[in-house]
Amino acid sequence: MAVLGILAAILVLIAYWGLESGRLKASDPRYYVMNGVSSMMLIVAILFEFDAADSGAVFMEVCWLLISTKGFFKALKEKKSS
Repeated sequence: MAVLGILAAILVLIAYWGLESGRLKASDPRYYVMNGVSSMMLIVAILFEFDAADSGAVFMEVCWLLISTKGFFKALKEKKSS
């Protein structure tokens, strides 16, 4: 599970690097997919060895997953209309 958590962190960093370097745009569905997948990976890694102290991290990742999902569908809608 530690490896899953590390891979998730790497994925979210790649997404952020892509955004900051101009290789990805905030309107690119791939950006949201990378963020959403990394959130799901982190949720699984955290829940596998859950401790009450992890509640904040799970809450944050669930929120990030919801935000990423909304952003993904918004980006798809904008892409279809252009």
